[in-house]
Amino acid sequence: MKTLSWSRALPGLAVVTVAFAAHADLSDRYVIDIHKADKAYAGTTIFADRSDPSFPVIVEVDMTGKVVWSYNINIDLGTRNDAATDVEWIPATDTILFTRPSGVYEVNRNKEIVWSHQAPASHDADRLPNGNTLFAWGWGSDSTVPEVREVDPAGNVVWKWHAAEHLKDEKRHLDKEGYSHANSVVRLANGNTLVSLRNFYMLVEVAPAGNIVWKLPDLFTTPHDPEILPNGNILFVERTKIMEITNQREVVWQLRLKGVGPDSNRQWLYKGERIPAGRIPAPVYAFTAPSETLARSGERVLSSEERMKAQAERAARGMLTQMDKNGDGRIARDEFKSRAPFESIDTDGDGFITAKEAEAFHMKRMTRRGGRGAEGDGGEQRGRGGGGRGR
Repeated sequence: MKTLSWSRALPGLAVVTVAFAAHADLSDRYVIDIHKADKAYAGTTIFADRSDPSFPVIVEVDMTGKVVWSYNINIDLGTRNDAATDVEWIPATDTILFTRPSGVYEVNRNKEIVWSHQAPASHDADRLPNGNTLFAWGWGSDSTVPEVREVDPAGNVVWKWHAAEHLKDEKRHLDKEGYSHANSVVRLANGNTLVSLRNFYMLVEVAPAGNIVWKLPDLFTTPHDPEILPNGNILFVERTKIMEITNQREVVWQLRLKGVGPDSNRQWLYKGERIPAGRIPAPVYAFTAPSETLARSGERVLSSEERMKAQAERAARGMLTQMDKNGDGRIARDEFKSRAPFESIDTDGDGFITAKEAEAFHMKRMTRRGGRGAEGDGGEQRGRGGGGRGR
């Protein structure tokens, strides 16, 4: 692989030489395996890649996966192996805002740091229209520390939100790496704030007073930084993939790391953002509050129960397609090929499994699993990866 060398004297240390790849070589890392051009929102996608711990980099790719811009964090900041956990495009200045555990930073296209705020930060930071910066802290184990803060250009805190005060009755699926593991914050057009809570598998919309006015549960298993696109779709990171889904949860665009599976040892992507073609800022309705309307197309977000039923119906159709060899619309005992007991599905005991019985079986199985994946999409992924901070 073609490499360049960079040397810098760090305080108290000898000169450090770092080898890094030219960004043209980075394209070999990624593959676009889903692209429905008629449904996906066109533009470039910028994200933080920490799949190689020795090479933390911010990358921008086009819809085909070609790298068009990149920034090696170690170079200008004089640090080693300290990856970004969020990147955010600022349309007014065409600069990039990103977070690290030490704070929030803003870099221009010439790769110069033009603003920073030193404070514990992780996962997400946004530059607001009023010039303030909104950011998340997802790793704190103390639930009294606010997960979301807004600071003015001088660093003064002007708003904060404590998740524990508003989630007492909600199910917490994970109990690690912070109370809620807040990993996304977005200020909406109505003044509310959209927050992604990984440990709850949930998106919430928070009013200025702190109360939750809307929520979307069961958003896959490790959702990171969901953002609403101008066409109503949602773009987010799921470990080694960046996915764009419709409000019906159909995947219409997907980028993934080549040769890296979801069980990888923290070889993950962090934060994905779609930059409109021509870098023309999207109109303000791109951030319309879900509590008012999430789908301008007239569609709506399926509830978790509706999603389970839709998955069960698809799984039942798939079962009949695979096993109903004579095409009579039901599965006989000699056609049945599954590890599940035939009698557990053939509930009326007539020796045949109907589509309705197959659907009921899959609904029962998903209910027992807490609503996770009749078809393997969104199954729980616990305890994966090595040590260190999580997503």
